[in-house]
Amino acid sequence: MSGINFLKTVGAALFVGVALHTSAWATDATVAADKSVSWDAEEDGVRIEWGPDGSFNRIYSTVYQPVSIPDRRGINKAYVIAEEKAKVAIVRFINQNLQGSRLTSEVTTDLEEASRTQGSGGNTLNKQTQRKMVEELTEVTKSYAEGRLRGVILLEKGYNEQRAEAWVKVGMSKKLMNAARDLSDQINNGVNARGGSNGAEGGNGNGSLTQPSEVRRSRQMDW
Repeated sequence: MSGINFLKTVGAALFVGVALHTSAWATDATVAADKSVSWDAEEDGVRIEWGPDGSFNRIYSTVYQPVSIPDRRGINKAYVIAEEKAKVAIVRFINQNLQGSRLTSEVTTDLEEASRTQGSGGNTLNKQTQRKMVEELTEVTKSYAEGRLRGVILLEKGYNEQRAEAWVKVGMSKKLMNAARDLSDQINNGVNARGGSNGAEGGNGNGSLTQPSEVRRSRQMDW
């Protein structure tokens, strides 16, 4: 094979590879069988979900943190760092999209692409639903700008012994934001409201310096 033909062959292979890669990652939106939708932002592990009717459901972020010393203290420290990073990721994502139409444009484009690529299975979204999804997402960012965004909770945390890595997932939902707003209104109106916490976490009680893998999930199932 001549040098020119070799270069042509390699170039064609690279073109096909890039095309396949682009096609596989063309959209960040996924339409489920029940018409609920999830959309992944490209940064910070932020994920947004809408209900089948286009109403905003929740936004959450998952962050992974290396554990240098895999004892209980080291893992708990990684949990704290990962949780703060996850919260910051949501705040930063919203801050970056308060001004301009970049988020609206990206979400709209990805929703249309998801409907086209998944349409053969009946997972299509009509224009009214897409419009409602964008409007409700815009309302969430507006609520944040006005200081009305509350209700972030810890959803899940875990430690992978093999990878020496901890992860934390935090999120907030429309339901939690409404509940937090109602509680705030009650407090501001002088109504007694009391809350509680699960308290500090202890060790694993097995006397071992290193800790095995674990996963801890919030008891809040319907958030």
